[in-house]
Amino acid sequence: MKKKLILCCMFSVTLAYSQVGINTANPQGILHIDGAKDNPATGTGSIAQQANDVIVKQTGNVGIGTENPTAKLEISSGLAGSSGLKFTGMNSSSTATLDASGLGVDANGNVVVQGTVQKARFKGYVSTYSPNLPANNSPDSGPTTQLSFDENFDVGNNFSGNVFTAPRTGFYIVNTHLLVDSSINWGLEKNELYLDVRVDGNAVLTNTNIFSVSSSTAKEGPSVSINGLVQMNAGQQLTVYAWMFNNNIERKIGYYRTSLSIGEL
Repeated sequence: MKKKLILCCMFSVTLAYSQVGINTANPQGILHIDGAKDNPATGTGSIAQQANDVIVKQTGNVGIGTENPTAKLEISSGLAGSSGLKFTGMNSSSTATLDASGLGVDANGNVVVQGTVQKARFKGYVSTYSPNLPANNSPDSGPTTQLSFDENFDVGNNFSGNVFTAPRTGFYIVNTHLLVDSSINWGLEKNELYLDVRVDGNAVLTNTNIFSVSSSTAKEGPSVSINGLVQMNAGQQLTVYAWMFNNNIERKIGYYRTSLSIGEL
């Protein structure tokens, strides 16, 4: 049978196990302080009862607000989303320290050094083997052409086979520009140039340029651009497509004038 020495109603020592209780006759560790004096005589306290407790276990773990700490110091505020830890002399307006690593919380609530995530970055120019825009005499419709790009840089290696795969769920800024090479045979009828940014095959950003030029003028062709924000889930794929109503004459895409850049925010 455990023997206890009760010096007063607020302080007890369990002689058999050398446990000290303050405001509790039922200490659950080497040292147990019950701030609210609501520790039950037998068993362990409820979560609400533990909220005011400080305890030191035989393992050397210290718990504040919990009787069963699983780390050298574990704090339980009792409130979801609140750590219970506060720095009086430091807040969101404090001057940042250079060359310091940030802290984060893992899935188990452990405080860890937060790793730096290298954001995805891609830039490329249309390749010499990119298909031309096919002859098309049907306004406002294909055939569509998927544009091919030679990489200028690809941070994270997320671009392959003319497809950008999102490494993480989030927002991506997309800039793409398409230029059609010069020609002396534009004709007097209107020409229509279309550009699509697609995610998993669905158009998420689009733009159009409708123009006309003199048939006798050798002129650099039309251009169309997209600059927009795209939300993608990890693993979703982004592609760029174009088509043109071009008086039924195949048109060549301007190499090094047609580009794509993608940046993860």
